[in-house]
Amino acid sequence: MNTEERMSVLEKCVRRQRFAMAFMGLGMIALLGLGMNQQAPKRMSLEQLTILTSEGKPGVILGTNEMMDGKTGQLTVFTAEGRPGVMMGTNEKDGGYGVAVMDSNMKARVILGVDAKDDPGMGVLDSNESPKIMMGSSKDGSGIMLIGASIMELPAPPAAPDRK
Repeated sequence: MNTEERMSVLEKCVRRQRFAMAFMGLGMIALLGLGMNQQAPKRMSLEQLTILTSEGKPGVILGTNEMMDGKTGQLTVFTAEGRPGVMMGTNEKDGGYGVAVMDSNMKARVILGVDAKDDPGMGVLDSNESPKIMMGSSKDGSGIMLIGASIMELPAPPAAPDRK
């Protein structure tokens, strides 16, 4: 094979490669155009959604309450240490739903909820999850309980000056 024949073969190969590259480019443009025409989904169904922190740890989990029955929803917000800090969910057993603020030992310390009869309540718990302050309301009335505490009346603070 002489030099002219070799050059001719090389020119044919380069021409084929140019055609192939042009068709690949057109194909990519077509795929991008098709992808841009698709509508964003309006609904999404899944069993659990986990939003991770920049360190790859769970920051928020939206899913089912696996500790109770797995049939009801729960939202958990985690602390920087990776422990649940705030939990919101429903309870299939008694029909109630509420929010709990947890301490560093995974004990509920502040609770707020509504029971199956739509009666609201809130409470402050000690480190053993024993109630210390409970407030609630029902069709029979409302009440506040202070457990193991005394009542101290404090003077009202002076009025704040007008800021004009």
